[in-house]
Amino acid sequence: MLLELAAQMGTRLRMWVPFADCEPENRDALDAAVGMLGLELHPSPERWAGYVALDQVRRGPLPVLRLPPRPASMREDLAVWQYEVWYGTNRAPREPLDSSKGSRLFVGRSGVAADGHIHLPRGTPGYALEPA
Repeated sequence: MLLELAAQMGTRLRMWVPFADCEPENRDALDAAVGMLGLELHPSPERWAGYVALDQVRRGPLPVLRLPPRPASMREDLAVWQYEVWYGTNRAPREPLDSSKGSRLFVGRSGVAADGHIHLPRGTPGYALEPA
């Protein structure tokens, strides 16, 4: 499909391979993907990629790639933001899996800490409103 699309567009197919995909444990899958497309790996001229796969024959062996060190995780540096979230549901607080209890609207509010992931506390008390 990619080869057909490249032919329709009148362009040559190429595949950029970032450093994250150049590690030895990925090499078999990388070689298989490159082979299915009829391409051959070459050293990349770009700093952000280890290889580029082209429809040209490579002269000589592929040089051993020096992988840059992985960047440190930033998760520890992220600020934690506190939000108050209001909610509404038709599920009773004591029977949350029983959808037949949907004759009332239960509303409430809950504190949420956002640090790149959302953590919702369970069992936060709310109050019920009768339908109009």
